[in-house]
Amino acid sequence: MINNLMRPIELLKLPRDERDLLQEALAKERNPRQARRFYVVLLASTLSKEKISELVGLSPNRVRNIVFRYKKNGITDLEIKKQIGRPSRIPSDVAEKIIIELKSSPYGWNAKQVRQHLQKDVGTTYCTRHVNRLMHKWGLALLTPRPRHKDRIDEAVAEFKKISKN
Repeated sequence: MINNLMRPIELLKLPRDERDLLQEALAKERNPRQARRFYVVLLASTLSKEKISELVGLSPNRVRNIVFRYKKNGITDLEIKKQIGRPSRIPSDVAEKIIIELKSSPYGWNAKQVRQHLQKDVGTTYCTRHVNRLMHKWGLALLTPRPRHKDRIDEAVAEFKKISKN
């Protein structure tokens, strides 16, 4: 008995309106992985899966899967779905509280300080590299401005800048 994976795909018969819809979606698509899926389906009406795989850089089985998904559910099944991944160990309400605290600080935070803060508040230990990832995800810059002295006199700084320019 012939296995489904070994069976060659037949040329896809695309009606004109579906072809136009795919070409329009391909022209508008900004994600290259998504655009490649639309392109594979368009090519499947004229080329074999081996030729398509050479052209687009996918394996023949991957090409077959894309065409099969299109035949089964249409263009909506070609969309890339968000991959969920592992849930965070930091609850979202605690993360929001920490983000507000970090953003409100006039001196800025480095990853080591945030790591200690997370360990104290959440009770989980992260490596410094992962704290950098979290800070990036939260929209915080890894580089913070140089801290300003709490007793700084802005008028004296402005006067110094005027004098030093001349």
